[in-house]
This record gives sequence, structure tokens and C-alpha cells, in this order.
Amino acid sequence: EFAVKDQLVGSSLDGAVTCGKLIQKDDPAAFRIAGGSGRNLPGGIGYDPGSHGSGLPCCAGRTGGNGMKKKVLFVGTVLQGHMLLFHLPCMQWFQQQGYEVHLACHNDTDHEVTEVPFCDQYFNLPFARSPFNTRNIGVYRQLKQLINEHEYALIHCHTPVGSILGRLSARKARKKGTRVVYSAHGFHFFKGAPLKNWLLFYPVEWLAAHWTDLLITTNEEDAQRAQRLPAKKKVKVNGVGVDLTRFDPPTDRREARD
Repeated sequence: EFAVKDQLVGSSLDGAVTCGKLIQKDDPAAFRIAGGSGRNLPGGIGYDPGSHGSGLPCCAGRTGGNGMKKKVLFVGTVLQGHMLLFHLPCMQWFQQQGYEVHLACHNDTDHEVTEVPFCDQYFNLPFARSPFNTRNIGVYRQLKQLINEHEYALIHCHTPVGSILGRLSARKARKKGTRVVYSAHGFHFFKGAPLKNWLLFYPVEWLAAHWTDLLITTNEEDAQRAQRLPAKKKVKVNGVGVDLTRFDPPTDRREARD
């Protein structure tokens, strides 16, 4: 088991794993993402932090040697279609540990977004989901400048294109102590996948794994495949987390029918 320790950056990696285990290990009702309930988010998504809203361990503020708050950057391709759906609990956890939380992804909503829950700074970068889209060249330059400017303690990457650009941009920062995490939500190269997926995504992922301090997988096939990748550390968590109480059968069948 990965425990959340009181020492930093090393424990940041454990914290990234802990976020994946919060719902499975600490409290199955810890977080709920449910449309139309709780706080209104961009794009009409509702968020309800549940019983863990103020119950997670918290500190006065994680600080570096210069007295500034430690920063963590979340990187993904799109805001509404991914980051808001899966990563708000993890972002909240890092905020409650005293980190300054930043988010870099493309705003795929139909309106301007200036604030994101549990995010101190949001950077709207024009990520494209296709690895062949030339927009990603500009994103790489912007992301690299952003990472070098803010000196993050931890960069947590998500989605195939977002994770490749994030890890590529963080190469210089890693030499200065930044730790880079990639949560794989399902490799594109898998048993039965098209040959083109293997020819494109496997070599790129193998290369990017050289710049990965922690690779998190969420299923057994990916976990086995990850053992062949040169990431420094690999760990499997059982899914991205789900509130099991939402699937409890009703105690009164007649009431449920009504």
C-alpha cells in the first residue's frame, strides 16, 4: 500500500496513487460526480464532494525552500470531456494537502471558462486529440514555457496526447526535481487492437516512459503491458473510482417501483 507521508515530492507520487485509491480504500462514498447535483460546473456538469468535502487530511500549506507553496500541474487534452469528469477529487485532495493546483487543457465547452473547481490557475491550451494535428506543436511550446516558469513539484498527465506533450515538455524540469506521473486510462495498444495503434502509440509510449517517474494503470492487461515500459515506477489501481452506494439495491421494492 502507498501511504501519504509527511515528506514531500516523494510523497507526491504516493499521493497521486492515493487519489486513485481514495474511493476504494478510504471511503466508498467519498466523492460523487453526478449531473445536475451539487456545484454547477462549466458545461452543465454538477459536482458533489460528498462526505469527504472537509474530511481529508489538510495542512497549513506545502512550501518549498523559498517559502512558496508547492505546485502541482494537471495536464489533459480536454476540460469537459475528461478533466471535469474524472479528476476533480484528485485536484481537491492536493489542494487540501496545501498544494497550489494548476490545470492545463483545452476548453471544449461552448463558453468561456475562467474558473475550475479545486484549481488555483487554469490554462486554456488548444490541445488537439489527434497526434497529427499541427496545433499540438504550439501547445508543446506553451506547455514547456509554463512548466519551466512555475517549477512544479509534481506534474500529473492524462489522456494519450496530453500525456505525451506533458512528459515531453517536462524533461528539463525533471532534471531539477519535478516528478512526473502518467495515469493511463487505457492504452491504445492492446490485444486485438489495430496494427496501426501498435505502430504509432506503442513506440511513442515507450519513449515517453523514459520521462515518467510513476506510471499508473487501471486494468490488468495495461498493468502487464506497463512492465515492459521503462517508467521508473509502475503501479496498478483498480479503476478510477466509483461511488458504490449509488448502486445499492433499494430496501423497499414497492417504494422503488413508485
